[in-house]
Amino acid sequence: MPDKIEILSISIGSSKRDHEFMTSLLGRDYHVRRIGTDGDKWQAIQLIKDIDENRKAAVIGLGGADVFFRVGGRMYVHQDTKRFIDASKNTPVVDGAGLKQTLERWAIKWVLEKRPGLFNNKKILVMSGLDRWGIADVLGEYTKNFIFGDFMYALKIPIQLRTLKSVATTARWMMPILTNLPFEAIYPTGKRQETVRPIFQKPFGWADVIVGDFHYIRRYAPNDLEGKIVVTNTVTEDDVEDLKGRGVTTLITTTPEMGGRSFGTNVLEAIFVAHLKADGEHIENLSDSQLHDRYINLILKSGIEPRLIDLAPEHKPDIPKFSFVIHPITVDYLYRKKEFQFLKALPQGLVEESAAIAPPFFISKATGIKTPEGKEAVGYFYGLGATPKMMMKHPAEHFYRQMQTIAKQAQKKGATIMGLGAFTSVIGDAGVTVAKGSPIAVTSGNSYTTWATFETVKYGAEKLGINIPTARAMVIGATGSIGKAATKLMAEAFTQLVLVATKPERLMELARQLESQAENEGRVLKIDVSTNPDEYLPTTDIVVAASSAYGGIIDVMKLKSGALVCDVAMPPDVSEEEAGKRDDILVIASGEILIPGDVHWGVHLGLPKNVGFACLAETILLALEGMNENYTLGREIDIEKVKKIGEIGRKHGFKLAPVMAFNKVVSEEEIEQIKQRARR
Repeated sequence: MPDKIEILSISIGSSKRDHEFMTSLLGRDYHVRRIGTDGDKWQAIQLIKDIDENRKAAVIGLGGADVFFRVGGRMYVHQDTKRFIDASKNTPVVDGAGLKQTLERWAIKWVLEKRPGLFNNKKILVMSGLDRWGIADVLGEYTKNFIFGDFMYALKIPIQLRTLKSVATTARWMMPILTNLPFEAIYPTGKRQETVRPIFQKPFGWADVIVGDFHYIRRYAPNDLEGKIVVTNTVTEDDVEDLKGRGVTTLITTTPEMGGRSFGTNVLEAIFVAHLKADGEHIENLSDSQLHDRYINLILKSGIEPRLIDLAPEHKPDIPKFSFVIHPITVDYLYRKKEFQFLKALPQGLVEESAAIAPPFFISKATGIKTPEGKEAVGYFYGLGATPKMMMKHPAEHFYRQMQTIAKQAQKKGATIMGLGAFTSVIGDAGVTVAKGSPIAVTSGNSYTTWATFETVKYGAEKLGINIPTARAMVIGATGSIGKAATKLMAEAFTQLVLVATKPERLMELARQLESQAENEGRVLKIDVSTNPDEYLPTTDIVVAASSAYGGIIDVMKLKSGALVCDVAMPPDVSEEEAGKRDDILVIASGEILIPGDVHWGVHLGLPKNVGFACLAETILLALEGMNENYTLGREIDIEKVKKIGEIGRKHGFKLAPVMAFNKVVSEEEIEQIKQRARR
């Protein structure tokens, strides 16, 4: 084996970017050289032929021109640039397309390990979805706010695509045409790469993140890119200075630094192919999927990393701002707002139906939140008109759109996160879709709600004299979002649990998981499961109600005397009227949070001074902490996040508020009286 392996990159780009260097990778030394032909395709073909015939390189990289486009599971071959590959009879020629489906996708995940939440809800301009399909596909996990500029920047046609699906659909009829055009008709080559020609500027102003080939960005982007994040492939030191001068905040290159600069994927793919050849692999016999698997493993073994460069400090507002969505639990709640009191004259059913389809509206500004350390926050309340009954009746997509509209309005006020109150955190997929279409971060607040619920259970049990290690506890709605998380927390403290939910297969799965975990940890845990709570109510000491089933399902007359019911459901699983039938049980709401400062919500929440719902408090805490990320979404709540938000709350002086029942504080004296009546 020679001391060094030769890699030659032939580019139809500018010769001013020519460069050569030595590098060591995967235990071998490589001499890499780039030769630009200033747009002369004939010269590039002759160079490739010469390199091949005279065995001047182990592998040839093709720069400044794409041959293979993989879009939506299909591959398209550009006939003009395919001539470069055909010019070589023996030496492999690669254009980097293989790494666009491996390295570039992984680069986004790598960046998010360094900067969690960096792309959440961001507005992203992908200058060519056909060229950067892999990156866009991964980014689609964190946002739905896209503009794809394929028509605008490749064909100069003022058409914006908004989804990957539309890019794939367009590719099916567009690519057969584009792949037969001269390559320079769709991409700047030669000296055109050095000229700036800003066009279609609004998408750049709209976007938070710009994704694309650097030559596209340099040629078509405006001079003012203040505060933008740029994700690209290869840049020189001059390119970095150019972006810095335009005000770009963060630069991400999907390829690593080699020889003092990042290189195109074609160079790295050429090195990988050369390495495989040196190991005796017959590249020509490998399928695309096999070759991609080889690349994945080589990326991991080589230890290469993308580049993440901070070019300018990101602007942060002095006072964190949040937004929070609320809605009426019943129609009566609508009448509390002066503007809607005239609705009392209309039939209630008509009011409820009409309110459900009405546009969302701004309610109030929250002020006076101030931590013991002096950190402040400001919030904005927005409302939906729908009651839980209407939210269950109408399609979830209707409310997704309403909440995304609120997020856009809140962003204009400077809010960086939106909390989903009451039933808005339950409908549909529990905030996942809302977050993808929101320009700001979204949280359901269910992590802090779970924490507060468990803390309230411990408080109530202590006051009623219930010994948690020997008590039997029941969770109704145990397979739901909050119910499941609460169950996992309670499984660490209790030895007897009853899990209730409507789907037995989910109950069985959860029970086996918790019992197995307890056994592995040497703990005793006995679990009974049921689809109906009635059989177990008379022998249960503590009930956590988290069914989110409109109307409630607990028969209070079957509850054990001295039982504690912590009702986290919204609407409640136990009504005030039902609870009034028993004076020997304690029914309380899930724990609410005492917020530090002199808080003015600007709207009646039905809570004492400075007290907020736990889901609202989570939103405030995330804003105070600068964690502008989608914290709690979906049906699965991460227990570690529950514990973490509890610690963040303690850090900022948030405390469990005095326990409440039906919007009234329950005093310790009242709890003691219930305890004594139960004993008698």
